[in-house]
Amino acid sequence: MGRHVSGKVSAKIKAQADRVAERLHARKEILDELSRAAVDSSVITGLVSGDAALAAQILKTINSPYYGLRQPSGSIGQAVHLLGSVEIRNIVWRTCISESISATNRAAGELLGGIWRHAFSTSRVAHAMARSFNLPRAKDISVAALLHDVGKFICLNVWPGWTQTFFQPLRFSNHQRLSEEKEHLGMGHAMLGAEVARAWGLPSEICTTIEQHHAPSYLPPPRVTGNRRAIAVVHLSDVLCHIADPYLGGREISPVQLPVSGWMAVLGVRDNLESVCSESVILALLPPTVDRNEVASNAA
Repeated sequence: MGRHVSGKVSAKIKAQADRVAERLHARKEILDELSRAAVDSSVITGLVSGDAALAAQILKTINSPYYGLRQPSGSIGQAVHLLGSVEIRNIVWRTCISESISATNRAAGELLGGIWRHAFSTSRVAHAMARSFNLPRAKDISVAALLHDVGKFICLNVWPGWTQTFFQPLRFSNHQRLSEEKEHLGMGHAMLGAEVARAWGLPSEICTTIEQHHAPSYLPPPRVTGNRRAIAVVHLSDVLCHIADPYLGGREISPVQLPVSGWMAVLGVRDNLESVCSESVILALLPPTVDRNEVASNAA
C-alpha cells in the first residue's frame, strides 16, 4: 500500500473496507435493482421500505432544504419517484459507508459532510455528462464519480488529525497537493480509494477510473490506462463541481485548471469547460429548487 503505510495501518484500512463490504452485501439486492437499465420504482420502494436505516436516510434527504418541498413527505414511494434511481443508489452507498466509517468529532463530521455533498454533485453531473455524450454504462461512470474521493473517508479514520488539516476546506487537488499527499501517506487518496474499491469487488473499470480521476490534470491521454472517456467525464465533473458547489453556497472558489492538452479531444469537444456544459449538465449542477424552465430558456 505504499512505502509509508505500515502493516498495522494496512490492517486498519482492510478492516474498514471489510466493514463496508458487509453492509454492501446486506444491500446487494437493492444495488443490483438500481443497476438495471430499466429500474422498477415499485420494487425499489418495497426494498427501501424494508430497510429502516435506508428509509430514514431517504426521507431525510427528500425533506432537506436542497429539494425545497412545500410540504414534508413521509411517503417512501414519493421519495423514490422524486429522487430517481441515481440519487437513491448514491444514498444506499452513503448509508453503507457511513454505517462503517464515522466521524470522531465535529470537525471530522463537517469534513465528511462536505466530501459527501461534493461526491453526490459529481455523481449527478457525471451521469448527465456521460449520457449527453452517449457513453455506454453511464451508471458505472456515475458510481466512479460518487466514489472518486472515497480514499478521503479512509484517510479521515486512519490519519484523522492530518486529514482534517490537509483537506479542510475542500478544494481542487492540483499536482502539488497530490504530491504532498503521496509524500505523507505513501499514496494519494485516488490510489487508496481504488484499492478499497477493488476490495469491495467493484468492476475494474470503475476502480481504474477512481485511481486515475486526477490524471488529466498532469498527464496526456496516451500515458493514462483505463477507459479514457470515463476518466475524462469524472475529472471534468469533479472540476465543474469544485467551481459550482462553492459558488452556489456563497463561498470562495478555489483555483482549478483545465485538463492537459488532448483530454477534451477524447470527448470530441473543444478545450474549454463550456463545451461539456450541455443543458442536462447545467441542470445537474444546480439544486432542484432552481427554476428548470428558466435555465432551459436561457441555455437555448
